[in-house]
Amino acid sequence: MHDLRGKKREWALVRPDTTAYLRERLTAVADLLPSGLAAEVRAVVSDIDRDAAVVGLLRSGR
Repeated sequence: MHDLRGKKREWALVRPDTTAYLRERLTAVADLLPSGLAAEVRAVVSDIDRDAAVVGLLRSGR
């Protein structure tokens, strides 16, 4: 995730439960939106899932 606190880091590691909560909330919001906007929000959720999978692989040493 982009570092919004200005510590000059492009990426910061966040806790898995925080990521899961964000994913859950974005999915709930997507369910309320018109189909075009919902597709964009679901694309963000897909990006989160992909990034979480990559982090998991990196942390496992693969």
